[in-house]
Amino acid sequence: MRPLQFRLQETIKRFNVLLLSLTCLLVFSQTSQAHENKPAVATITIDNDDLVSIDISLNLEAMIAGVGVDHTVVNFAKAARYLALSKLSAADLTLELNDYTASLLSGLEIRADETLLITSLEASQIPESDNPLLARESVIRVKTKLPEDAKTISWQWNKDFGVIALRLHSPSKEDMFNAYLEPGIRSEAFDLTKLREDPS
Repeated sequence: MRPLQFRLQETIKRFNVLLLSLTCLLVFSQTSQAHENKPAVATITIDNDDLVSIDISLNLEAMIAGVGVDHTVVNFAKAARYLALSKLSAADLTLELNDYTASLLSGLEIRADETLLITSLEASQIPESDNPLLARESVIRVKTKLPEDAKTISWQWNKDFGVIALRLHSPSKEDMFNAYLEPGIRSEAFDLTKLREDPS
């Protein structure tokens, strides 16, 4: 009787794990379908001191969980992680971001000509979430500084972060340049003379 009882317990345990997996994937699928066409958006501006500000609007939980900010990769572990993050308060998700910052910055490549620039996370805006089934849109701000003789600037981030829309503003004109990049693709080299303040 004991072997039969043991097998029955194992069967019930596996069934419960399978049921939990299916539930997580179903809930995650419902969330991703509602937001599958909304990529991350990076808005890039350059001030008079050649400081570069990059405001990235994104689904932070998706990035940290490794499912891509456009929900491109799904498995049980990542879906469960995403759902757990989506239930966190803004303060707790900020702590998760602090732990994730090194991975975020290592996956981000901003180049002046061919020189890889050092970036830092300056700030974040994370709203509270009343419904974990609705994707929360957070904003993170990354900073870097251009070399004095830089002629161009380009963007690339880790393919696991998903697709991204770029908006590059000049002091006199918004959306001087725009780009929509597939995961992991490097942008063209954008002309900095069109993005800097006109000295005249």
